[in-house]
Amino acid sequence: MFEALEILGYTAGSITSLGVIGMGIRWLYRFGQRVEQMHDNLTEFPEFKAHVMHELSPNSGGSMKDQVTDLRRMVAEHIKDPDAHIERGRD
Repeated sequence: MFEALEILGYTAGSITSLGVIGMGIRWLYRFGQRVEQMHDNLTEFPEFKAHVMHELSPNSGGSMKDQVTDLRRMVAEHIKDPDAHIERGRD
């Protein structure tokens, strides 16, 4: 009887130990994934920065800055001569 309880105790202890080891391995794996993600984000930052700078720099009409400048020019022209934009023939 005592031998069976002793074997059961060793078995339960072994299973618990394997569970704790498995949880540690899982934690290390997830930590490694987070480190890899952080590394990827840091190495892709120069490409992202270059893309943003391209959009914010004038480049013959293709950037956001050029488009905003065109819109400002159109609004300024409309303010100077609002009658130029009234459709003729509509009363």
